[in-house]
Amino acid sequence: MIPEPTPAAIAAARRAYELARWSSAAPFGLAAAAWAIVGLRLSGLNPITTVFALALPALTLGLLVQGRSWGRGVLPGLLAGLVPFLLPSLVHAQGCGPGGCGERCLAACVLGGVVAGAWLGLRIQPARDGAGALMGAALIATSGGALGCACIGATGVGTMALASLAAWGVGRLTLAPRYA
Repeated sequence: MIPEPTPAAIAAARRAYELARWSSAAPFGLAAAAWAIVGLRLSGLNPITTVFALALPALTLGLLVQGRSWGRGVLPGLLAGLVPFLLPSLVHAQGCGPGGCGERCLAACVLGGVVAGAWLGLRIQPARDGAGALMGAALIATSGGALGCACIGATGVGTMALASLAAWGVGRLTLAPRYA
């Protein structure tokens, strides 16, 4: 007969389990924090950028520690968010600064949102991965992409998010494999 575990043993096992979850999430959280710092440096310290810079590492850590379907969306969301982050950053590298090159930055945000949304539409299958994976990936991708698109304010962030949503829908309806 197996003896019942003591309350102290149960508490120690629970602490070890939680520590392991945080330890496995920490590298992703640090990468998201570094991304946020770069985004702040590129877009300037404004309220929109600051909100998303705080949200990206917090969401990354929180969703990974939560686990389950929400955690499954973190890596696809980080990868998808890189595109709308990097494209406007490349426009800025061409000699534009905050407040300048609005049309080119807006086009980069729309294109980045389309690519991110289409990729998530192909990569995340709610029937397979769970609805939380899609929601988690969308939150992470939007937060990461917004750090690049905040160069033109709420317009850049909004167009990136709408383009992403539209492309996700097209990708889901036309291109993604069907799962029963």
